[in-house]
Amino acid sequence: MKQVVSFLLAAMAAVSLLPAAVFAAEEEGSSTPPDTVSDAYVVMEADTGQVLIEKNMNKREYPASITKIMTGALALEHDQLDDVVTMTDEAVFSVPRDTTHIALTPGEEVTVEQLMYGCMMMSANDCANGLAEFTGGTIDNFVQMMNDKAQELGAVNTHFVNASGLPDNNHYTTAYDMALITRYALGVEGFRTFFGATEYTMAPTNLQPEERLFGTQSMMIVTSAYEYEGATGSKLGWTEEAHHTMVTTAERDGVELICVVLNSVGQYEKYKDSHNLLDYCFDNFQNMAYKEGSIAPQDLSLTGENGTVTANFHVYLDGNFHLMMHNTVDQSTVTMELDIPTAQELEAGAVPTVTFALPDTVTSMNPQLGTYPLTVERTVPVQETVETAVQEGITVWSVLRFVGIFLLVCLGLLAVLVLAMLVIRWYNRTVRRRGRRRSGGKAASSRRGAASGRKRSRGPDILASHRPIGDPRSTQTVHLKEPLFTFPKVQDQPVHRRDSYHRKNPPRKD
Repeated sequence: MKQVVSFLLAAMAAVSLLPAAVFAAEEEGSSTPPDTVSDAYVVMEADTGQVLIEKNMNKREYPASITKIMTGALALEHDQLDDVVTMTDEAVFSVPRDTTHIALTPGEEVTVEQLMYGCMMMSANDCANGLAEFTGGTIDNFVQMMNDKAQELGAVNTHFVNASGLPDNNHYTTAYDMALITRYALGVEGFRTFFGATEYTMAPTNLQPEERLFGTQSMMIVTSAYEYEGATGSKLGWTEEAHHTMVTTAERDGVELICVVLNSVGQYEKYKDSHNLLDYCFDNFQNMAYKEGSIAPQDLSLTGENGTVTANFHVYLDGNFHLMMHNTVDQSTVTMELDIPTAQELEAGAVPTVTFALPDTVTSMNPQLGTYPLTVERTVPVQETVETAVQEGITVWSVLRFVGIFLLVCLGLLAVLVLAMLVIRWYNRTVRRRGRRRSGGKAASSRRGAASGRKRSRGPDILASHRPIGDPRSTQTVHLKEPLFTFPKVQDQPVHRRDSYHRKNPPRKD
């Protein structure tokens, strides 16, 4: 379901529209568009695509060579200017010799730049075929590319059969569609160079030793009786079926207009019609800019299955938006209709629009001011971010929990390691303590034994024993007043440290 709001802007006329560039507004100025010989025409503002004035703009007509506007724009989008194209039999001989060409021959090597000049200035059909075949692989493939692009641009009443504009019952367009196509072409890099060129010299090629001289066929952009002040580019077309056709762009005071005339009978009437139409618009229209916020923004929310808001949409009109208005039009009569898709449709890519219109009684300009896209800002609520992160396992909490567990494990391992080291240290100290105790006990026993021996030595000189002296089994100690043996005294002879007896029992002096 779409939300449609329609209301008058009378209350907001004073604040919603501000003059940006006012052209000369003369009271005696015309309030109705000029009559034309051309069966259909459109004057479109290039920036916004607004149709200022029109006549039979949706009537199907034969375009003739203004078809090459689409051909040249598509070629520039896909090719480089210095790409070399080798002309084929198909590209050359599929063009009737009694139609416009620059006498290219099969096998001739030319650049995309040279073909563009020949296509746009001389309206050469062999150049158009060369571009089509090189860009699309085949001419048929390129024609399909042309039709696809037309549908993409909204030129729904256009169908191409060839790249040159030669007559065919299924090769048709409308004035409005050609204005859309020209507006697209003006945005293609490099297109304006060829669209506004007035003369060019094509260098010799591998099969053509002479230079080829090109000059524009449009009198709107060169010094002539029909030169138009401010004209920036022009393309002509003619066949017996289409009669005369022409597309012209002109700019004054920062406003660029696209003028399309179709099915114009007579060689010069297309110039007269284009002059009058452009003058009428430049002289009687003013550029009106909308203030930001003059249209109330729309806010929509998208809810999920569990009822929670998963997305918010803020829809508003860009503050840089502007319209062209005729000086005689009461601006308070402008109506506006908002076409706001549902939140589900916005999520799927639908585009909200606003349509401006005047009462049908207005004759000084096209009352349908146009339908324009609105700006959409999509924001995601915090809870959706959290839920999405939970589903993906990358929430802040999960990260912190993982880090916490990791730190706890590390601390646990560290604690076990420290405890093990303490246990080992305690065990080692205990073992050493016990060893010292044993060593100390043995030393004390030896000292006590020595002390008791000295005490016993104060008894009889010789103690009797049931075992003879010298018996190796005897455990008694015999103390003599005089040593049994004497040893010669050796000077400076150190006592051997391994002699435990002498260490423990040094010789006594009487």
